[in-house]
Parts: sequence; structure tokens; C-alpha cells
Amino acid sequence: MSCRILLLLSCLALLGTACSPAGDPVTTNPMTTAPALEAVRIDIATTDGQANHYPLALGTTWTYDVVERTRFRADGDLEFGPWKTTHYERRERAARNYKGEWQDYVETDIVYWSYDHPNPEYPYVSHQRLRQDAVALYSTPITGGIGAVEPTARDLPAPVRAEHILLVYPTHVGAHWKPSPLATTELTVEAIEPVRTVLGVLPAARVGGTWYGKVGVVRRLRHIIGGATEYPRHGVREEIDDELLTSFTPG
Repeated sequence: MSCRILLLLSCLALLGTACSPAGDPVTTNPMTTAPALEAVRIDIATTDGQANHYPLALGTTWTYDVVERTRFRADGDLEFGPWKTTHYERRERAARNYKGEWQDYVETDIVYWSYDHPNPEYPYVSHQRLRQDAVALYSTPITGGIGAVEPTARDLPAPVRAEHILLVYPTHVGAHWKPSPLATTELTVEAIEPVRTVLGVLPAARVGGTWYGKVGVVRRLRHIIGGATEYPRHGVREEIDDELLTSFTPG
């Protein structure tokens, strides 16, 4: 294992030890003891002289350390089994301009490398298409968030083909919006708070499980519980994915 990987994992381990209750992976990494910054209006990184914008210049690169924790409870069992931890590196790069049917986007290439499973399925590559204007950051409906499956146009009613709004500008606590025309719930900037990374403590706006800072997404946290099959039995699978920014290179 390289010195770089050891350093990343050591930093992540120290972070979890300092900020989360022992044995509780759901609360790994949040700045639970840090002072709140709710009174601060956060400026997303400047682009072309305009404040409050996500960094989307071609060549911009983000690298994340990803900790995936899973556990399984078989049908008939009362308790979950032990947590299994897997480490990944996620690298995203603003790679090219993409001309869509209605709007132009920046398309990013996303590559996952597994520290624990160097082959055969990794690296895994996906893409995201983003654009922004003076009022919001948007993704196309084929992404709407990392890892979504691309639908065909005939699968979608016309209103759903509108963009997905990820973030609104200016970014401040209490800002809220419908992410898509048919959404029944809203997204809200819940807090502006510090997030500790190997790059330092970065102020970030928390929207659900995503923290947006001046350098883009600083952290993502996803918690999923659902039915699963883990050979040889059916049951319930719980998964917690935590992505923390480890490097940022502007385009």
C-alpha cells in the first residue's frame, strides 16, 4: 500500500475518532463538536469573475476518499451481522463540453478505484453533466445525482425532462426549492458548517447528504437500508457511504 493511501486512511481514521461516537458509523466525520456557521453566507467558488458559482472550468479535478460500510441481517435473524468496511478513491474531472437538446453542459468523468479490491470490476467509470447560471446549479435528468440510470425520452413525461436543481444562489441557510417540476418534497440549505478534511477545515452548505463549499462538493454521506440477497440467504442490507474531499485542482 502506498504512502499516499496510508496517509489518507490515517487522516480519515483520526477524523472519525475525534468527531463521532465509538462504533457508530452513521455519524462518522460530521463536525458535531464544531461551532456553527449558520450566520455566514457562503460563496461558492468564483467562475469568470462571478461569485457564488460552482467550479466547472474544464480540467477541474476533485479526489475523494470513500468509506463504504455495509452489514446484513438475514431473514429470521433478530440482529445485523458485523459491519464490513471497504475503501475507495473517487476522482471526478470536468472533462468536456456537452451540447444537450436544450442547454449546454460540462460533462465530468467519474472514476472509482478500490483500495481493497484492485480487480476485476474496478476502476468503475461514470459521468455527470452539470451547468449553472446566476441563480442555480443544475444537472441533466440522466444524472440528477451520482449513479442514476439514464432513462430514454419515451420513459419520461415531458415535465420530468426538465433539469434537476442541485443548489441555488446565493447560498444561505433556509434557502429551499423543488429539485424538479414533479417533486413532492423540497431541498433545503440546512446549515452552513465547517467540514474537516485533509485540506483543512472548509465551510460548506449542507443540503441533505451533500456539503457544498468554495471548491465544490466537500463531502457526501448516503445511508441506505433495503432488501438484499447475500448468498445464500435473503434479508436486509444496510449501507453507509461517506465521501470526503482529499484534493482539489482548479481548471
